[in-house]
Amino acid sequence: HTEQVIKFGDVKSVHTLFDQVLIPETDAANSILNQEYYLVNITSLIVRFAESLDLSLDKLMEEDFLNTLFAKQSLKEALNYAKEAVLKLRSQKEKSTRDASRELMDKILNYMESHFADTDIHMEKVCTEFAISVSYLSALFKKHTSTTFSKHLIKLRIDKAKELIRYSSLKVTEVARDVGYSDVYHFSHSFKKQTGKSPKEYRHV
Repeated sequence: HTEQVIKFGDVKSVHTLFDQVLIPETDAANSILNQEYYLVNITSLIVRFAESLDLSLDKLMEEDFLNTLFAKQSLKEALNYAKEAVLKLRSQKEKSTRDASRELMDKILNYMESHFADTDIHMEKVCTEFAISVSYLSALFKKHTSTTFSKHLIKLRIDKAKELIRYSSLKVTEVARDVGYSDVYHFSHSFKKQTGKSPKEYRHV
């Protein structure tokens, strides 16, 4: 239970975990003994947690963590210091997760930018490419953008189509093919929905 709270519990649970240790038992000798045992046990969990995140506790705390911890004058000070270390580790873990999530999203957006003209590009294909689930891809879009996978793909295609219609002499059927639509009617419908004009109307604006 203690390890789960340290790694995954909310901030309130972490505070409760440490604060409850300081509630004295009726037998004072047993109380001190149990608290000291708890401190050693929880310190071991903290060290293992830091190792699992590939983080240095000494760098995180900007001093020798273990020496500072066990040099504290009272158990309360030691536990508060240990709690501070846990909260800093949790903060670093969350930042690392956010950074990894953002980096993956950027890779996915770059992939879509390079492959939007493929007629067979779809969510499942992108998920296979990045070894993630469809639900996770949807969650990434929700977290990092203001759109969805499908809407972003359509926008990439129509933006490129607008450019080709305006600045090239390609026929509408050729433009449709070049931006990933195998069906010109589907393309024309999407184009009008996005721009308010048909491809032919847009060309003569």
